[in-house]
Amino acid sequence: YRPMTLEATAGKNPVSHVGKTYNIAARKIVERLIKEEPSVEQAFCYIVS
Repeated sequence: YRPMTLEATAGKNPVSHVGKTYNIAARKIVERLIKEEPSVEQAFCYIVS
């Protein structure tokens, strides 16, 4: 008996691994927010599913 995990299907491929794609999207959102709103010094973005 071997436990099944869906994590290994995509591995850590940034194209298909949802954690990495969410990380990239969150980073772009925060960078744009900080760039467009000078009063914001620090921001956090959490994307969950």
